[in-house]
Amino acid sequence: MEEILIRHKARQLAEENERDNVLNKSSYTAASAPIHLDRNPYFITHHYLEKGQYPLQEHEDPTNLHTVEICLPRADDGSLNLMKKKLWLIYIHGGAWRDPAITASSFNKTRDLILENKRMADNFAGIASINYRLSPYPEHPTDPSRPDDPARNAKWPDHYLDCCAALAYLQERYHFEDNYILVGHSCGATIATLLADLETKPKACCFPPKAVLGVEGIFDIPLLLNNHKNIPVYRTIIRNAFGEDYSSLPALSPCGKDWANGGKGLVAAVAHSNDDEMVEMAQAKSMIEALKQPKERNYKTEGRANIFIGLHGKHDEVWQNGSELCRAIDEVTEALVSRGLKEDQGRA
Repeated sequence: MEEILIRHKARQLAEENERDNVLNKSSYTAASAPIHLDRNPYFITHHYLEKGQYPLQEHEDPTNLHTVEICLPRADDGSLNLMKKKLWLIYIHGGAWRDPAITASSFNKTRDLILENKRMADNFAGIASINYRLSPYPEHPTDPSRPDDPARNAKWPDHYLDCCAALAYLQERYHFEDNYILVGHSCGATIATLLADLETKPKACCFPPKAVLGVEGIFDIPLLLNNHKNIPVYRTIIRNAFGEDYSSLPALSPCGKDWANGGKGLVAAVAHSNDDEMVEMAQAKSMIEALKQPKERNYKTEGRANIFIGLHGKHDEVWQNGSELCRAIDEVTEALVSRGLKEDQGRA
C-alpha cells in the first residue's frame, strides 16, 4: 500500500505541475504527459485525496478509490477569465454502492460526446468524475471484495462523505463554489441529490450545486425494497451498504427531504427510462412528487425549475452508450443557463 501511495503522490505532483504550466502560459506545453483526448483541446488528470483531508483523519490512509478524474481545457489567450464564469460538470457513478466494475471512468463515453459537441463543451470550465469507497461484494464473479480491503468495505455514510470530500477538493482547487451541475446515476443519484440538500451537508465541507440531475436514481430506498421484496439481492445490497437497521432508510432517501428549505439550487432534474430493468419508474415519480409538493413555499421553491426527462435504454445502457446521459445533461444545462440569466436580469 505504501508503494502504491508513493506512486500516486508522484503522479499527482506531476499532474499539478502540468496544470500550473497551463494556467501560467498562453498555450499548452506537454510535460509529464497526462492522458490526452485526441483532436480535442482538453487533457485528463487523476487526483488523489491525501491523509488528513476531509473526511480522512490524520490516522487514516487514503485508499485507491479516494480519487477524482478531472478534464480541463487547455488554456489559450484570454481564456482563463472566461473559464471562471463557466460551469463545472461533476459526475457520481452508480453500481449499487458496491460494484468494482463501475467507476469514475464509466463517465468517459458521455464526457467525450460532450467534448465533441462544441456548443455543449463551451458551457464548461471543467468536467470531473468521482470515485468513492464501495460496500462489500464478496460474491462478485471476477473481483470479489476482501474483508481486509478498506476501499471495499464501506458503510454509509462513507460513500457520501468521500463524494463530499472530492467536491470540497475541487471547489478549493478551482474556486467554482456552487457554479456546477452535479449528476449521479443509480445510487450515484442518491448521493448527488442528498449533496444538493443543505440539511444533509456536513458543515464547512462543500457548496451544494446550482443544478442536480438524478439519472435512473434510487430516491426512495424503502420503496425499492418493497417493490423487489421477492428478489433477495436487493436486500443484500441495502444491508451491505447501510447495515441491518432499516429504520433510518426513510430519512436517508432523497424524496423524504423537505425540498422547500435550504439551498436546493435553480434546477432539480430527474431522468428515467421505462426500459430500466433494475430501478422502476416509481422511484422517479416519487422524487418528482417530492420536488413538486414542498412542505412550505418560499422563493427557493418558486425559483427552481423541476424537470423530468424521459430516457431510452436499460439501466446501464444510458451511460454505456453515452448519448442518453449526454442528452439529459444538455437539457439540464440549457435550463440552468436560462434560469441563471433570468435571475441575473432580475437583480439588474
